[in-house]
Amino acid sequence: MITEEALTHHKRQVAQTYNMAANGYDNSSLRFFPSCANRLVELARPGEGQKVLDVATGTGCAALAASLRVGPAGKVTGVDIAVEMLEQARLKSHTRGLSNIEWLAMDAEHLDYPDDTFDAVISSFGVFFIPRMQNALLEWLRVARPGARIAISGFGPSAFQSQSDLFEARLRSYGVKFPRARRPFSWQRLDRPAQYGELLSAAGCSDVRVYTEQHGYFLSGADEWWDIICGSGFRGAISRLSPGELERFKIEHLHEVGHLSAREGIWLDVETVFATGAKR
Repeated sequence: MITEEALTHHKRQVAQTYNMAANGYDNSSLRFFPSCANRLVELARPGEGQKVLDVATGTGCAALAASLRVGPAGKVTGVDIAVEMLEQARLKSHTRGLSNIEWLAMDAEHLDYPDDTFDAVISSFGVFFIPRMQNALLEWLRVARPGARIAISGFGPSAFQSQSDLFEARLRSYGVKFPRARRPFSWQRLDRPAQYGELLSAAGCSDVRVYTEQHGYFLSGADEWWDIICGSGFRGAISRLSPGELERFKIEHLHEVGHLSAREGIWLDVETVFATGAKR
């Protein structure tokens, strides 16, 4: 278990962002989250009666999918540092009557479990938030049993374009500073498919496989893109604006995003990278 004081400054910022986004994370505009989580669990292939760890579980999309695969005899544990996200996950599992899941506040780099505990470790859109990604994977492998599947996912290079570039440029025009000059968002640290395979291989995984898939869809309008901003990691960037700036920013940004509209709507590119491996 963790307290906020035990987290680094970076991790406290991540937790704060996702606590703010928690109420909007399951909005239908962000339906790529459950879609990609389901696909990740398919690739991890947990079996009946197995124990699964979902790291950076968020509101539990992947953990909930895994719980159906392992059944009543299995057990799924979802861990995250954002307690408001965990509350949403806990509510969802209670509403669905699932008793084979537990939700715990825990740091992905410091798991409170002994070696060789889990039959599978999964992380949907979580690894790129961790400053030392390789260290995190080594920790996940530590708690995995020999032969256990490790499955991670992230976004590809075309994800959220052109909306993300417009969003970044507009924020910079408001004087918002980013730690990196180019591609500043956390998910952009890990956006080449080869990087995923390299991470798993360097951690010592065998049978490493990488898949790139498109999970995008058309938005009905620019307001749906705003739902995505408010219910995802983009929320942290706009929280740095004053209330007056935020109001103007929303009007200006949604106006430019509206120009991306085609007959079917506004295309949301969700190029997704999945990678799996096995503990030797």
